[in-house]
Amino acid sequence: MFESFKAMGFLGSRGIKDVANALPNAVFRGLPEILDIPCPNACFRCAEVCPTYAVMVNPVRIDLRRCLFCPECARACPTGKIRFGNSVDLATTNPQSMVITVENKTPTLEAGNFNLFKRSLSLFNLSSGGCNGCELELAELSNVRYDIQRFGIDFTTTPLHADAVLITGPMTQNMAAVAEDVLRVVQPPRVLLLCGACAFSGGVFVDSPVANRSALVGLKPDLGIAGCPPHPLAVLRGILRLLGR
Repeated sequence: MFESFKAMGFLGSRGIKDVANALPNAVFRGLPEILDIPCPNACFRCAEVCPTYAVMVNPVRIDLRRCLFCPECARACPTGKIRFGNSVDLATTNPQSMVITVENKTPTLEAGNFNLFKRSLSLFNLSSGGCNGCELELAELSNVRYDIQRFGIDFTTTPLHADAVLITGPMTQNMAAVAEDVLRVVQPPRVLLLCGACAFSGGVFVDSPVANRSALVGLKPDLGIAGCPPHPLAVLRGILRLLGR
C-alpha cells in the first residue's frame, strides 16, 4: 500500500484542473471563425460543399446547429475567409447565437436558475439513434482526465433517478415514443440538454426516412452543445457554466 501511495505522489494528478480555460490539442477542429475579408464575386463554394447546409453566404455565416466541423468549407474558400480554431466554447443557452458571423464569434452562454442542482446533478443520456460518436465522448467524462464526478455530476442509467436529460442522436421513429416517455418521467424542475448536431437538427440524418423528431417539437433546451461529436471539455464546461459554477 505504501508503494502505491508513493507512485501516486510521483505521477501526480492526471485530471484537468483548470476546466474553464483548458484547450484541446492544437490540431483539434473546434469553433469556426469568419474573417472580415471580402469574398470573390459570385463565389458560393463554401455553401456548395457543405453536406448539411450549415454554411450560408451574403453574408457568410455558419449555423453550428447543423455544422459537422468538417473542413470542407475552409478548404473550398479561395481567400481563407473561414478557418477553424481549437476553442471548445460551443455551448449556448440561446440557440439563435449559434449562427457564427464576422460579428458574432462565440455562442452566448449564461448561467440559469438551477441552484437546486448546483452541487449535485444526475444526468440521463437519451441516445436517440445516432452513430454513437456523442455517446463515446460522453463516456470520456468519467475518466481520470475529465472526472466529471468531482463536480457532483454523474450519469444514471434510468430516468427515474435523473435531474437532467441529455439528448444525443437525430431521433428515429423507434426512439420518438421512448423520448416522450423519458421526458414525461423527468418532470420539471429538470435540465434539458441537446448534445451534438444530430440532436439539434438531425445532422447528416436529417432527410432519413426513419427519422421522427416530433418528440422534440416545442421543447426549449436549457443548454445546447454543438459538435459532431462535441468534445468532452465542451460538454463539461457548458454544464458547469449553466449551473453558475
